[in-house]
Amino acid sequence: MTETAPRLNDWYAPLRAVRSLGSTARRPGSLAGLHLARQEHLSQFFTPDDVAALMWRIVRPAMADALKRSPGSRVAVFDNSVGSGRLLQFANPEEHIIGGADIHAPSVEQLVDQAGAAGFQMELRALALEEQRASGWGVGLINPPFSVHLESPLLVGGETTCAGRFGPHTSAVSHAYALERALDACDLVVAVLSTSFAATLEGHPAFGKKLRALYRLGRSVFKSETADVDVSIAVFAVGSARPVVLDLDSLDADLPSVPVRCSNTHEARPELRSIRVNPSEPVITLDPTGDDAVRLTHCGRKLQMHFRCGLVQAKVMNGLLRSILPPRLPEEGRYPVGVKYAGQGVFDLELVLAQPDPLAAWGEILDSIRAAGGRPIPDPGITGYLRRRRRQHDRAATPLGRVALIHGPGASGTLTATPREAIQCNPARWGSGLFLPGQEVPFTYEGGVYAATHPTTGEVLSLEESALLRGFQMLSEVPSSPQWTAIHDSREVKYPQLAKQIRVRLDRSGGAAVASWTYQQSDVVELLMARSGIVAFQMGLGKTRAAIALCLAGGNHNLICVEAHLIDELLTELRSVGVPAEEYQVIRSPEDCKHLRRINIISYSRLRKPVNEAHARRTYASLLRRRIATMVCDEAHLLRNRFSAQTRAVYMVSPKRRYGMTGTPIANMPRDLLPQMQWVGGDGTAIQPFGFYRPYLTPDLLHSMHSARRGTDVFRDEHVVTEWVTAQFEEDFTGGKREVPKLANLAALRAWTAPFIKRRIAQEPEVSPYIKTPAYEVEHHEVNWDDSHLGYWLTIADEFANWYRDMRAKAGDSGKQINLVALLARIGAVLMAGNYPQYGIKGFPTYSQMTSKQRFTVERAVMCAQDGHKTMVFVENPGLAECLARSINQQGALARAFHGKMPITERNELLSKGFRRGPVEVLVATYGVVQTGLNIPEASRGIFGARAWTTKTEMQARYRMLRPQQMQTCQFETLELPGSLDTYQAMMLDFKQDASGAAVDYLTPELDDAEFLHLDTVIERFVEGLAARSGLKSYDLREKLKNAA
Repeated sequence: MTETAPRLNDWYAPLRAVRSLGSTARRPGSLAGLHLARQEHLSQFFTPDDVAALMWRIVRPAMADALKRSPGSRVAVFDNSVGSGRLLQFANPEEHIIGGADIHAPSVEQLVDQAGAAGFQMELRALALEEQRASGWGVGLINPPFSVHLESPLLVGGETTCAGRFGPHTSAVSHAYALERALDACDLVVAVLSTSFAATLEGHPAFGKKLRALYRLGRSVFKSETADVDVSIAVFAVGSARPVVLDLDSLDADLPSVPVRCSNTHEARPELRSIRVNPSEPVITLDPTGDDAVRLTHCGRKLQMHFRCGLVQAKVMNGLLRSILPPRLPEEGRYPVGVKYAGQGVFDLELVLAQPDPLAAWGEILDSIRAAGGRPIPDPGITGYLRRRRRQHDRAATPLGRVALIHGPGASGTLTATPREAIQCNPARWGSGLFLPGQEVPFTYEGGVYAATHPTTGEVLSLEESALLRGFQMLSEVPSSPQWTAIHDSREVKYPQLAKQIRVRLDRSGGAAVASWTYQQSDVVELLMARSGIVAFQMGLGKTRAAIALCLAGGNHNLICVEAHLIDELLTELRSVGVPAEEYQVIRSPEDCKHLRRINIISYSRLRKPVNEAHARRTYASLLRRRIATMVCDEAHLLRNRFSAQTRAVYMVSPKRRYGMTGTPIANMPRDLLPQMQWVGGDGTAIQPFGFYRPYLTPDLLHSMHSARRGTDVFRDEHVVTEWVTAQFEEDFTGGKREVPKLANLAALRAWTAPFIKRRIAQEPEVSPYIKTPAYEVEHHEVNWDDSHLGYWLTIADEFANWYRDMRAKAGDSGKQINLVALLARIGAVLMAGNYPQYGIKGFPTYSQMTSKQRFTVERAVMCAQDGHKTMVFVENPGLAECLARSINQQGALARAFHGKMPITERNELLSKGFRRGPVEVLVATYGVVQTGLNIPEASRGIFGARAWTTKTEMQARYRMLRPQQMQTCQFETLELPGSLDTYQAMMLDFKQDASGAAVDYLTPELDDAEFLHLDTVIERFVEGLAARSGLKSYDLREKLKNAA
């Protein structure tokens, strides 16, 4: 087996100077000194470069064959005592995945840094031999620590382990154990061993069958490591031939051909897991006293048991918990965090509240304790707590009053239909009632679904509109025009006495004078019937006044959280509604937190800010923790990122009552609802079952946790539509994903949100007498490309498409996902090339001309200004805002840029003195500075020079003009370069608006069956259409346009 010596790779050069612990340790002077020295240097001696090169010569042919079998694959190389990586130094990131572990963490950390910089895929960890669990590796190159005694319960039992102080198979010698574990993890193993140990390999029960070759190297090869030891190299692989035994005169000597084989990453997936000892204390420490009393208390939702006898504790806990849950298959999903035992649901009082009769369920728990040998003594307050919580639950679970503009059959409220074919109420239940063709079936429209009661069985058949129209023929006349229809009656209808009491309290607190309009006052009363909710009024309908009224009626110390730039507006509103100045304050210092007032205002940025930079965890939120009666969070959709510092700060406050305010509950994707619902409704509760840290709460979990699922898993499966997901997205809805903005199981989603979201829109009959709804029109323009700009854009778009396809292929091969940051950067480059190519795209030449869309934007802005209309142009980039403002000025209209790079004071002055009351005719603004808090009714024309990614962003921009003070009919213009990201963004916005309208406003989804196109598909279809019109093939047209650029 002759092979050219491998070349030293430059990536490893910085590590070659790292010395092993053994080479720097003092020489032992005796056998006792030898033992102490091994404890000091851990038997760490790095393999000399020439020995490592010899080992790579041995495995090169097998690696080449493995790579040849599966082009595009890699060979996974593993070292279970990796040190500084001497045996991995000849690896190539294009051909190899490297892995290893070592007990010496500093060596591993240096190796990780260097290998990461070189671009390796790797699994490198600081682990002791006994903590490693490796499998699926192609090649093992090892130089294990020699003759270190291992004693651990973590050792994997085998031929090299024996009985130790932790029991059978808990003791071993390091070199033998490391070799056995390497043989179990790798197809082909080449090991550096002491010759004395190597002599025992042939015929050894663990090593003999796989031994293929043994090369003796002599005593001199490790002199660079100050070690004088006779070593050999052993080669192990599956085979039947007798091993080759040979003394090598030099490390460059020719080697005989030994048939060995290793796998590639397409054939086996390499893994390196860790397992560690959890030093635990005894669970039961009580003496067996014979006292069978079991005192029951609770801390919030957690049931606590206090014992006086250890034996009774063991019997009762074993009787309640019953058994450890069995492992699940991968396709079944993981158990929620903390779920370990079949019967642990009895310790969660939320599960008791979820039962049809909570007091009967509580009695069953007491009976279970008695049956297990305990004498339950429940705290007297628990029964009262359950009764009180049940009353609160019933009120909170009652849907908030809602009317909606309904098209189709539901507009009449009731209707009659006949089945097109036999339809069963519940196909999953034997004997379920049937509706037969020809039978007249009365339906009622309630809660966004059509419900019919079977006349014999009493079962209720509930259908969404699409299912109703598919399965039934209408006998009733369907209204031709949409009708305002009651979806849910107000809570005041069900709880009139409570509503009367709340109105009295609201009047005494001054809240009735603030929420003075009829619908505002009714909504505040409804929300006060529960301890939480979301004020989801459309913009301009009085969310701020509702927030003030909730706080005035909420308790002694209340808190309103807003974005920093909205504080002044909130103070203006407080003054205008007549709240005395001594009853509110803005929290700007820790001293303000000591002296809270009735209404306290704080910005999100300050809430999460440390009080003292030296103590980062002590924030303003921690100063306010559990001191707030009612907390109102403006722009509640900002809570959608559960792990942001802002969201963590909001949770830290932990108020008694919590309300969110947002005009756009679904700011982006339908999943944005979940974090908001979890904040107002709780984490896996009887009323809001989707847990984040807790399971999806269903009544059956009280009796068995076998069916427990993570709340995020259930929500994803029931309501989120995706084409592919990453592991990270499955965990917490973040990370790279191919999510389609559609809704699944719409009826269930509406029913889930109904008790929490108080929605109002300006056209409602109760609202329209108070609010003038400004009329507006939207006009869409398709702008033809300049050939030079199209060629430039296609160059960048094709580079993205090729990169994306290549990364998807590589991701599939490696089992990992596309880097989200890289993906967003590439999409950002394509977006910039279409909207603002003058910015310059890294790696591509600069495009300096004005594009056709930019020229069209300028022309439209100038025309609107000449017609006497104040005009706003919306873009994403400050540079583009400046560019367009200059061009508009050159065309004779006075324009100014308005973006986040300008100081706030300068922006405010430009807006008030320059645009509102001054000579500025066109304001070219970025989306970031016009999303919230600005009222600009002076403008009546809006041009979207660049599209946004979310419906919220564009709607917020429109609503800057659509204020009650608006005296004109507003006109908005959207621009599109066909086939560009404009087309993709427009499609995305249409889908998001369709899903949001269906979920929140009870509109009928119109795009459920529409195809959602990926970006490269949009580009490809556009180019194919151009090619067909020009009579060229797609490839030829691309090349022609690119050359024109």
